[in-house]
Amino acid sequence: MRVELKTVLRSRAKPGDRSDEELARQARAGDVEAFGVLVQRYCAAVSHMINSRVVDPFEAERRVIEVFCATWRDLQHPLCSRRGFLGVLGHAVARNVADLDPPAEL
Repeated sequence: MRVELKTVLRSRAKPGDRSDEELARQARAGDVEAFGVLVQRYCAAVSHMINSRVVDPFEAERRVIEVFCATWRDLQHPLCSRRGFLGVLGHAVARNVADLDPPAEL
């Protein structure tokens, strides 16, 4: 089963909040607080994806932290400005879980 990343990673932004792309632009410029808002918006979704593949809760938490560290690093890369924030985050998740066994079929 293939799940579209945009379906799983829904923003928790409310009307009037800064957009993900605006926050990502600010994070690219080094704004840690803007990146923190993005982490708050997407942490639950990333945690859910990782926890569905990793049994050990400490390993899952470590991987979630790694995903957001990789996302921060990738946002700083000049070539990453071509991708939207969800593309950068999704790529970090995919790299993180690539070495895991596939999830069990229901």
